[in-house]
Amino acid sequence: NHETPTCHLFKCKHQKPKGKIRQRCANKPPCVFPGTSDPQVKSRTGFPNERSMFSYIIVVCNGDVDLIQKRCSSLTWYKEWFLFFEMTWGRSMLRHEDFERVYGINHRYIKQIFGAKLSLEMAAVDSWPMFASWDEDKISQYYGENCFKGAVFVQLCGWLGSQDLWGGAVSDSLYTDDEEFLAKQQQF
Repeated sequence: NHETPTCHLFKCKHQKPKGKIRQRCANKPPCVFPGTSDPQVKSRTGFPNERSMFSYIIVVCNGDVDLIQKRCSSLTWYKEWFLFFEMTWGRSMLRHEDFERVYGINHRYIKQIFGAKLSLEMAAVDSWPMFASWDEDKISQYYGENCFKGAVFVQLCGWLGSQDLWGGAVSDSLYTDDEEFLAKQQQF
């Protein structure tokens, strides 16, 4: 028997609530939380794991913790970012009704969250230079253009692999010495 007190001109009486009793979002078990499994992060957000998702958030917010934790709703900052990525790249929910049901918030807040996080992404993109500076974009004199150095290898057992790509004016000998792939090949 659920009764809620209502006061009318200093006289209190009890009335039964009308309709269904709603449960607060804060009292419900969380739909996502830090430590969510990698397969769930992958299927819902498109990121291969939670660490990659955190890395992306840190880059977009330029490492500003206050910006990372800024919220537009009663959801935690983690849930808001997760919702944003789920709407952007995930394919587990396609309708606003699904997001309302899972996250327990109104579609107005969902739109506010999406707009705020998208604005952060756009501000990050706008803050990065369109082209690399001359110091960063050194041209290889040998090839007459900016190029990447990389190594691809095949082991005797048929296993394929690659080394990291290096950009700019890097000589073959510097690349070979620093990547140490010849030493690794000899060790194998």
